Amino acid sequence: MFFRFLIFVLGIYISVFSFANDNLKIICKKEDSCNVVAKIDGKNKIILKDYERSKIHINWLSKDLAQLLLSCGSPCNYSTFIDFKNKLESKKSYYIVIAVDPISKKVAYINDNEKIEVSNIFSDKKIIIDLDFSKSLSIYTAIDKVKITHNKISINYYAGEDEIEKINKYILPI
Repeated sequence: MFFRFLIFVLGIYISVFSFANDNLKIICKKEDSCNVVAKIDGKNKIILKDYERSKIHINWLSKDLAQLLLSCGSPCNYSTFIDFKNKLESKKSYYIVIAVDPISKKVAYINDNEKIEVSNIFSDKKIIIDLDFSKSLSIYTAIDKVKITHNKISINYYAGEDEIEKINKYILPI
């Protein structure tokens, strides 16, 4: 019991004090009841309320852009983004993010139809990429690597019946 308590206390300490930016914090009342609080325009705003600590991860993509990653199982996760410089929050949560470019503020993710969508994080502009992934693999395991650089996306993935064909595809513009 003491060991579990110590891990919980250390988790709170790390969550609250170890980020490169104090504008986003995880504050826990208990292990399964944590809030994510963002400081926007000098005011604290609760972004997420009463979520389990072990399912929340904050990823700083740049000094002003944060990704709040929420686990909902495996491979299930959702991401939302906050741009502290421009005081913007993403309009939606993105399901299974596979790449983010913090410079162009574009995100690639898997949509509900198991297709790749690429969109601007803070607007409704998007494209859908429909590739011929290997029939014997799920999209999650067929994708090897995805990278967004400005207006180009590079996708390495497996295709073919027995997933031996590895394809590197560049798509312009996004």
